[in-house]
Amino acid sequence: MFDPEIEAIAKCHDLFKVLENDSKIRVIQWLISKFELNPGPSAWTKTHQQPNNSNGGTGKALPDVNDEIVAEEIITNPPVNKTLESYETVAECFSDASPNNDWEKALIVAAYLQVKNGLADITSFEVNKELKNLGHASANITQAFDGNINRKPQFILQLRKDGKSQQAKKKYKVSGEGIKYANSMLQLVK
Repeated sequence: MFDPEIEAIAKCHDLFKVLENDSKIRVIQWLISKFELNPGPSAWTKTHQQPNNSNGGTGKALPDVNDEIVAEEIITNPPVNKTLESYETVAECFSDASPNNDWEKALIVAAYLQVKNGLADITSFEVNKELKNLGHASANITQAFDGNINRKPQFILQLRKDGKSQQAKKKYKVSGEGIKYANSMLQLVK
């Protein structure tokens, strides 16, 4: 028999096991915010019956310490909805977004510059220049951009190439989905 709740838990488990703890917290906070949930402490600390005696024979499961820490963090520090526009500097935006890898770093900076400055297009040079100023320069900004371009849906779109050489400047634009993703990274800020 199909149980949608168990199916959702199984899918979440498979996706979460590859994420860092900070990413797990952001995802959970985003879900709570998105679906306007207000979990009370009892929603996270309830125990359930287990057939084994690994808990001293009480028959109750001991809560997973990591789950309780994450849940307590979310309950005591609920998410604040922030957007790219709400930041005065790229440094503050970058810090709150806490990107985990080069493609996320490139995306958050590109999205900020595009939205905040009202740019029609952006170059990888401009993005990496900002990343250098933040102390997070990309060793290969082209690969970071490719990480966004090769996603489905694409987070960054290549608009055109100025010049004929392989090294010609490429113009990019952060897609609507890229903006949404960048804003979702910021919505989970405490």
